[in-house]
Amino acid sequence: MEAHEALEGVEKTHHATQSHHGLARLAAIVVAVLAALLAVASLMASNTTSRILLDQQRASDTYNEMEANSLKRHMNENTSSLLRAIPAQGTSATAALTTATRLDTLAAGKYAAAEDRLLPRARDLEHQRDLAEVSDHSYHLSEVTLQIAIVLVSVAILAARSLLVLAGGALGILGAALLANGYWSFVHLPV
Repeated sequence: MEAHEALEGVEKTHHATQSHHGLARLAAIVVAVLAALLAVASLMASNTTSRILLDQQRASDTYNEMEANSLKRHMNENTSSLLRAIPAQGTSATAALTTATRLDTLAAGKYAAAEDRLLPRARDLEHQRDLAEVSDHSYHLSEVTLQIAIVLVSVAILAARSLLVLAGGALGILGAALLANGYWSFVHLPV
């Protein structure tokens, strides 16, 4: 081996080392960006899950209040009917009719109006919960996609394979798109 051949071998090794360092630097930047996106996706998924549970609880509470009002209304209507049906004598008859009228007014006014107000509210809370479930699904898909992307790019550093950095970057872009979809709901993904 002559001196110039040895020098060429050293230069090739130096260029390969430089190329590997450039790939490692790029991969490290990609991993950092992917990790930041993963943190945002995890936070959004956690918040959305909490919102789903809260909306479900609020809807259940609203339906329970509506059911309680319905029972009170029926009890008032039944009591009013009994007061009218049972014959009473003298002043107790007048008091019974007054009480029956008051119960009818209460049943028709307070409880019926509350039911008319509560049912749309309960349905709206269920709708909000359903929308949050769609977003939550997209956030969780984003988390998984970003985690796989981080693994691919990390392996690319060890294996010195730029194709793995590209694959990880492509999955990272998909993960970012899923994150954006969770927030803005561009596409309704099947749950």
